[in-house]
Amino acid sequence: MNRIAILILPSIAVAGCLSIVPGSRPYTPADTAEKQLLSQARRDVFPDDVRANPDLYRATVVLWSSIVRKVDTSEGNVTVVFEHHYWDFIEDYSARKAIAFLSPRGEGNFKAAFPLGVKVTVGDMALVYGTPDKVESDGTVVLAERSIRTLRQELYATDVWDYGRAFLLKNDMKDFKVLRVPMR
Repeated sequence: MNRIAILILPSIAVAGCLSIVPGSRPYTPADTAEKQLLSQARRDVFPDDVRANPDLYRATVVLWSSIVRKVDTSEGNVTVVFEHHYWDFIEDYSARKAIAFLSPRGEGNFKAAFPLGVKVTVGDMALVYGTPDKVESDGTVVLAERSIRTLRQELYATDVWDYGRAFLLKNDMKDFKVLRVPMR
């Protein structure tokens, strides 16, 4: 009987600690509504694609990873300017706080308007679901919003990995560079 306990107890202890064991997993939606949007959204369409041919993507739901750069609460809504950054949609868990490693590269600004009451903070990471509505004269893509999810500044980093389209779409390792080893 004692031998069985000696074998089982460590297994239970390890199973109970799995949530603190370092590892990675695909991005997890916050709720059922976001899960449904994620299943519809195109992550292989980027702002430059829309700039090149806005009409082609007007009915396309996109999901763009970004950093919030400006928030304006005038005119009865919350208008947000985002700076697009590439992200592999992998959450990394370890002793460090950051779980999302955005590339320092991206495809410029885009914006969307949300109903008053939506909490958005400059500097936070944002995942924005929307459909391209138009491209402004300065090249800013305007999304008709669908949803937004944000991540506090301390939970993402842009100085760990540098990658772009070729890495994300074709797994081209020539388009991937380690900038530093993420320690915290």
